[in-house]
Amino acid sequence: MEDLFNDYQYKKAKIDSDLGNGNENYGHLVSSDGSNTFPFIDNLFFPHLENSHHPDFFSSFFKRASEYSSFLQQKSQRPFVDIYAAFQPFNEAFKALYPFLDLANKVLQPNSVILNLWDRSGWTTALLSSIFPECRIITVWEGNKDVLGYHGYYYWFGHEPLVSILFCEIDQKLPLSDHSVDMVVGMDAFHRYDQVRLLDEMDRLGKKHASFVFPHVHLTNSEPEPYFDRGCIQRHGLEYQSTFEGLGEREGYVFSEPELFKFQVGDGKKFTIKSDPETADYNSLLAILSAKWKDHKSLSKLSFNSKDVLEKGSVRVLMNPLYKINDSFKRATLDTENSEVERLLERHPVYLNQVCRLVELSLRQSMILLLASQGNTLGEMSVKIGIDLEKINAECEELESKGLIHCVPIKDRFFEFQTFMGSQKILWRPMNLSTMWSHYSSINSDSTYLIDSDGNELTYGEADEVITQVKKKLQAINGLAPGDKIAILSSLNIENIVLFWAAASCGLTVIPLTTSMADVNVERVVGSGVKLFFTDQDEYMRVKKIFDGELIVFDSENSDNEDCTNFSEWIYDGANAEVINVELPEDHTAVILHTSGSTGTPKGVALSHSNLISSGRTMNHHFGWKSEDAFLALGGMEYMSGLRNSTTCPLLSGTSILVPSKLHVSNVFAILDLITAYRPTIIAANPALFNLISKVDGKVNLSSLRLVLCTGNYLSNHLRSLFYEKHGIVIHNYYGLTETCGICVAQDPKRSDLSDNNIGISVESLVRVIDCTQEGVGLLEVWSDNLAEGIKSKNTSEIDWFTTGDQAFIDKEGKVHLVGRAKEVLKTKGEQIIYLSGIEEILRSLSEIDEVVAHATNQNEAEHLVLFLKFNRADDVVDIKHKIREAIKASLTTEKIPLVLYAMEDISFVNGKINKEKLLDEAFKNREPL
Repeated sequence: MEDLFNDYQYKKAKIDSDLGNGNENYGHLVSSDGSNTFPFIDNLFFPHLENSHHPDFFSSFFKRASEYSSFLQQKSQRPFVDIYAAFQPFNEAFKALYPFLDLANKVLQPNSVILNLWDRSGWTTALLSSIFPECRIITVWEGNKDVLGYHGYYYWFGHEPLVSILFCEIDQKLPLSDHSVDMVVGMDAFHRYDQVRLLDEMDRLGKKHASFVFPHVHLTNSEPEPYFDRGCIQRHGLEYQSTFEGLGEREGYVFSEPELFKFQVGDGKKFTIKSDPETADYNSLLAILSAKWKDHKSLSKLSFNSKDVLEKGSVRVLMNPLYKINDSFKRATLDTENSEVERLLERHPVYLNQVCRLVELSLRQSMILLLASQGNTLGEMSVKIGIDLEKINAECEELESKGLIHCVPIKDRFFEFQTFMGSQKILWRPMNLSTMWSHYSSINSDSTYLIDSDGNELTYGEADEVITQVKKKLQAINGLAPGDKIAILSSLNIENIVLFWAAASCGLTVIPLTTSMADVNVERVVGSGVKLFFTDQDEYMRVKKIFDGELIVFDSENSDNEDCTNFSEWIYDGANAEVINVELPEDHTAVILHTSGSTGTPKGVALSHSNLISSGRTMNHHFGWKSEDAFLALGGMEYMSGLRNSTTCPLLSGTSILVPSKLHVSNVFAILDLITAYRPTIIAANPALFNLISKVDGKVNLSSLRLVLCTGNYLSNHLRSLFYEKHGIVIHNYYGLTETCGICVAQDPKRSDLSDNNIGISVESLVRVIDCTQEGVGLLEVWSDNLAEGIKSKNTSEIDWFTTGDQAFIDKEGKVHLVGRAKEVLKTKGEQIIYLSGIEEILRSLSEIDEVVAHATNQNEAEHLVLFLKFNRADDVVDIKHKIREAIKASLTTEKIPLVLYAMEDISFVNGKINKEKLLDEAFKNREPL
């Protein structure tokens, strides 16, 4: 910028290590005669503070700048969208500018200077910087106010090398050198200031061939119908044309804003450069063009869908904030129920006449919109949907022609910026869990993070210190490298949450195991290459017999194993002095979670850093977790919900986590005592717990809970209604599997209709049912950008849909209703999935049993295992329940499963299959259970 401030000299301030992050460049610009001075910070300049005394300006600025990420986090938790800032990329006034930007592309050279006046929302800066990446953009805004202010501009644009921000009034003399500017863009600016003075200033700044374009200038040629007050200076187009006559070599033009807009979005090929001062329209674009510009005679549409632009890979899709996309991504409608949207549309009749009020979406378009909302480029969509880029582009052109989206080649950072403006949704996605922890723990450093059931607390900052120490220890272990596996067999505790973050940040793969996993299956996991094992005191002797490597035990007051290595001692023994930063791609495996295979052998599902980050964001955003919330963590990290809800989800919002002891989790009264004592605001559990709470006699204090979530099993309407009756709290369902990385369907937390017998609508995913009956019931399938690696559809031609194994139907509102399971599985209270075929295979090995058929049924909000048994001899019935439990414990799970046994004289298979309905009917009607 030095050459643009020829009359000023940089006087850099002495760097204060307490200010900023140490990389900032700040000080004052001093005029050559020493009479004027104003501050600067990096690429932000503050001429409006010229010669004013602000001794604490720099310290105050950097303090506020360091808090801006936290400010954005708070705004996202209480969203309020500035509808005009959100609408700016779609506004007809902005689209009217596009043909001139196309002309600028033909005229401007690298290093040309574009002066951008009165950029209230920042969008003009973002667009100009993106489509003119080799030009220098100088944006002028009035000061520290409105949508962005100092710190908003600094956060989003402060480190762009070719962008500079000047804070001053645009009709005053700008501190820029004479004849230094190649183009001026003044969106919604010309009618706000002294126009003669502004034109004189632009003439001073403009180079010989410079041109000035002022979109959206109010005219008196006509008035809106119905009328609304437009404000600002209003003149007739002929008056402006007369003013332009004395411009010398430049020539002034009055264009109809609606006509330019219709040209840009329509089918026309050329727009003649010809002034129309007597237009019948009341809004115009004024252009003052040099010979170099006007010699082109006509304008062309600005297009971003040419092959070379698409292949550069930067074209992204902005979602129009005026539209509401229904929950199943099947249709979009103008959101006229929103009073802000309705008022805006009343003032933009030209725009309204060019767009569709209702857009029906094809499956492919639904996929595009889902991926677009997550920040994917058109090229990335092509890969993820599995179709050619040209076809993706064609679909986008159709959606754009209807007004629903805008495709634009914009930088990642600026796409995140405009998405936040349009939805208050933070789209920034850290590359890996290490980056995620570092960023969000620093934002929430002083907030409480972890609380145990004895009341001991760690703030996010204190937890970061412990995690750093664990990372040092892990990196000091010889032979332990990124990609290696560590196992954790323990109930949830503060130590294993800390260990998860440390291990993931080092690039290790964490394998959390349920304490109910049978020894034979733990051995299989160990045999997969586990290098390091962590457990608690209760499981120590058991694991020691299985694992002969380094075994670390989480601390306990009841430790009676003197030969074991305690976690608190281990982390300081021989640790490195410094943490080694590890570069990890987003698809690096973070965890392996185990589900029971069809034969009872655990199946490991690998989840990446990206999977866990996305799942946490989906849960956090859909249910609106907040920094003042406290989450009662009842689930272990061996299951998707327990893992996400105790790690990535709370981190995103700075939520506290209450981590109960193993004894508390196993007792409903102890859980209720914790709720009374620590007053958590969020709880997630399976129906069995809510059923137990509903049966507790006497007063139960759940007044602190604002969000009660149910997952892991079917929640009956009866229980939902009973819980509401007793406690005045609506339980909200969410649904997901390990393979879908958890939540993919969920109920709306803002709705409380107890008659809604469904599990919700798709969330950051698409759902469908296949192989449907006449009633519309079929296999539920899920598609999203966050499926675990290697997921296959039942339809092998579509590799990205995951068949859940659940039977469901989807109603006209997109709500999913579970009917039953297609897969023959049982889900335990601890949320472990066990295949019935695996149980049958194990029990057939018992000498007493000739044949067995297993069935799962739901009783009292918990699943029971029903076994139909044909015995070899009558006396084999004796003590059979004990033997069955021991067989299941040895091979599948140590968790106690409710058993119902029926003795059958005969179990007949036809063509290898059994008529289970007939078997059930006979047993339930004619027999008593053993």
